Amino acid sequence: MKISYQYKIKPNKEQAKKIEKTLDMLRCQYNYLLAERFDWYEQNRCSVDRCPLICHLPELKEQPNYYNQKASLVQLKIDRPWYKDVHSQVLQEVPKKVELAFDRWLKGDVNGKKSGKPRFKGKCSNCGHKVKKPLSQRIHNCTICHVNLCRDLNAAINIKARGTHALKAQLMSS
Repeated sequence: MKISYQYKIKPNKEQAKKIEKTLDMLRCQYNYLLAERFDWYEQNRCSVDRCPLICHLPELKEQPNYYNQKASLVQLKIDRPWYKDVHSQVLQEVPKKVELAFDRWLKGDVNGKKSGKPRFKGKCSNCGHKVKKPLSQRIHNCTICHVNLCRDLNAAINIKARGTHALKAQLMSS
């Protein structure tokens, strides 16, 4: 006969306050590291539907990753001495969690659902009908208007139309 024990932690007020303070510091660090990655992404991306074919790309900043964010934890404890109360093993878990969260967002797959990032689906450039096709199929064949185009050309026409529409809206508003 196996006996199992179940324990429930009941911290006193002082311990509960310390736990709350530690969790708050970890939350702040997580948000800071994640914001650092999103700022890098926003500063170094170029929107596809509005970028000219020939454009100057500024010098890219170093991408924050797990290793350089983990290395910054040493300086964090020097700059903010109150972080010395947090165990280093616990603090080192934060960049791991940030890496996972950012990668899931970047790939656009969170729990089997796609993120809100724009994607160009197999939409017909002639009639606007959505045509599902595998990535291996390189020809766009619309079943409604019977247009046959290269898949990439069809996507380029859709992107151009989207940019032209946005440009017209910008000109009309000014």
